[in-house]
Amino acid sequence: MKAITKLNKISELAFSIQEKELATMFVRYAGHTNGIDVTLYPGGYNSDYAPENIIYFTIYCDNNEGKIYNDLKYFKLINYLQNILLTEIIEKP
Repeated sequence: MKAITKLNKISELAFSIQEKELATMFVRYAGHTNGIDVTLYPGGYNSDYAPENIIYFTIYCDNNEGKIYNDLKYFKLINYLQNILLTEIIEKP
């Protein structure tokens, strides 16, 4: 699966979560590593947010070594984000 496809799906779910005001989400793509970083602030971001409550994900979009592992991490992230939308509950993974 191409990086742009993964990035689009993650961004789509992130926007949906934000629209429901369940969390503030940051989605970043780094071309030099072909990686996607997702940061989730349950309940919404503020400057005093406790670091231990922030949820981080990093996936890489390699098409070479580690492809199966990276795809598995991607599908786990998609499942996690979809579960948030369905249940409207955010639990640390």
